[in-house]
Amino acid sequence: MLPSDLDPLGRLAARFSSLLFRSGRGRPFPDDPRRILLLVPSGLGALICASPAFAALRRRFPQAMLLLGAPRGFEPLYEGAGLFDRFLPCDPPRRGIAAAAREFSRRARTEGVDLTFLFAGFGPTERLYARAAGAPVVGLVRGPEDRPGFAHGAPWRSDAHAVGLFLDLAEAAGAKTDDPALIPPRLRSSDREEIRTWFREAGCDRAKRRIAFHPGAGAWAPRRAWPVEKFALLAQRCAETGAATIVLGSPEDATRISRRFKQMASPPLDLTGRTSLRQLAAALAEVDLLVANDGGPVHLAAALGVPTVAIHGPESPSRFGPPDRIEHHVVSTVPPCGPCVSFFAGIHHECGRGEACLQELPVARVLAAVRETLQWLDDGDRLRRFAEERRMQRDN
Repeated sequence: MLPSDLDPLGRLAARFSSLLFRSGRGRPFPDDPRRILLLVPSGLGALICASPAFAALRRRFPQAMLLLGAPRGFEPLYEGAGLFDRFLPCDPPRRGIAAAAREFSRRARTEGVDLTFLFAGFGPTERLYARAAGAPVVGLVRGPEDRPGFAHGAPWRSDAHAVGLFLDLAEAAGAKTDDPALIPPRLRSSDREEIRTWFREAGCDRAKRRIAFHPGAGAWAPRRAWPVEKFALLAQRCAETGAATIVLGSPEDATRISRRFKQMASPPLDLTGRTSLRQLAAALAEVDLLVANDGGPVHLAAALGVPTVAIHGPESPSRFGPPDRIEHHVVSTVPPCGPCVSFFAGIHHECGRGEACLQELPVARVLAAVRETLQWLDDGDRLRRFAEERRMQRDN
């Protein structure tokens, strides 16, 4: 949340928090922390990008209790993965930031947190939550002039991806951070079976390829969304090749997305608003490709090893795009005036171009990226079949 989004009491709390941060009165870094808060007070993408740092901190502090502080609903995604021991709800402000911070402070102090890692950028809300836990904080700082009173500030690197920035926080605590691989969530067999049942009933299991589309972009920056009409046209082009198409989205997006996709000549399996977060992960695990706007579902698919085509406009893909690997394609339209939205740097400028960067992105350009990714998948299938045939020849 940005300062302009705060209610009057929240603005006052943010100013007080900023003054406290600039004073540089940080509590010392504890030698042997026993209860560590991993604080991700914002989106799904940040949670997944922080997962390698969680694993590094688990190795660094094997005896400590790790508490995950995140919005409700995120807990099941990594439940049982060994990355945290307990969940501490950190909900987005609804009745004002000051009241939300007080409630989170009560929870954190009851848990006896003695060290907090803040996996976020420079927003006043995120920093206020971190200080509210009542423990020394390890967080990102812009430079020597940015003195938020953290026990340790990891320097902001302007050319670093979010995963690297979060690993810097773990490294600041002495953790080994040589593995940047995203940690896949734990999938329940019941969720996977329910998704497979839906796929079978819709005939998706009979298609050679299954392509999922996620036209939402989250409430924080809706301007990251490519028009849903173009998503539907892209899905129709893919369906014409014989691919099974599946559309995903949140309950908030369901009406807007479903209405447009139902108008297709070959309507997709529509799961918008029907899946929990764990079921969303299970659905992604069953597809061959995800096409989505910049946001959490892209990182979730990447963590699951699912190829992606990610559409970026106002946010730079070098900061928050999918991993730089051959199975992930980025279709970027960041103009010379961008980026105008940055989750970590706290940028959220009003667009003087009428948000044209994504509105003008043609379907043909995204379709070319989809075809290239499917070609890579087909080539991989041929190579695997050839290797299997050679193995069988040797065995015989």
